[in-house]
Amino acid sequence: MKTKNMCNIYFFKHNLINIIIFLLTVLLSCKNFEHQGNVKITFANHPSSMNIEIFSAENSNVAIFSGLEPDTNGILEKDLNIGNYFLTFHPFAYRGGIAVFDIGFQVKSGQTTEINFDKNNLGHIK
Repeated sequence: MKTKNMCNIYFFKHNLINIIIFLLTVLLSCKNFEHQGNVKITFANHPSSMNIEIFSAENSNVAIFSGLEPDTNGILEKDLNIGNYFLTFHPFAYRGGIAVFDIGFQVKSGQTTEINFDKNNLGHIK
């Protein structure tokens, strides 16, 4: 009878240690996962005033960010949750008319997505 109880105690302690190690591993690995990334948008030809909007790919009716403008060097950086997005920008004065340019992009965990708009306002993703 004594041997059976000793085996049960050993089995319980052994399983308890394995469970604790498993839980610690899961908790520590979750801490390293980032839920955000970054988008860096560069404009070669940026007018003094423009309106940049970022939409979630799932809802194109409501902008997540609107009224964004690049800095004086034509660069705009924004932290976003991981996911699929599209960007629309409207130069307020573009060759005498109104133009709309857009491009889709993806934000990955802990990474920077770079979008470069050339002198013709065509977007290229790196």
